[in-house]
Amino acid sequence: MGGAADIPWRVRVAEQVLVGQPGDSNLFAPAAAAARAEAAPLANDGYDVPLASAPIGRALATASAVPGLAAAQ
Repeated sequence: MGGAADIPWRVRVAEQVLVGQPGDSNLFAPAAAAARAEAAPLANDGYDVPLASAPIGRALATASAVPGLAAAQ
């Protein structure tokens, strides 16, 4: 969630939802939910967390469409 955080943020729980699975849009919502569940917003930034689902889903869809990307992991 590097676009929502002040530094790139690796969400291993979300990765676990996806690892070993084909790039399938049915997995993107659970992965996004896992990422949001670990978010720790600052006092005035809590509204950002629910908004993160759409960009996370788009990023996963884009990444799943890249030939050979999953095999490179």
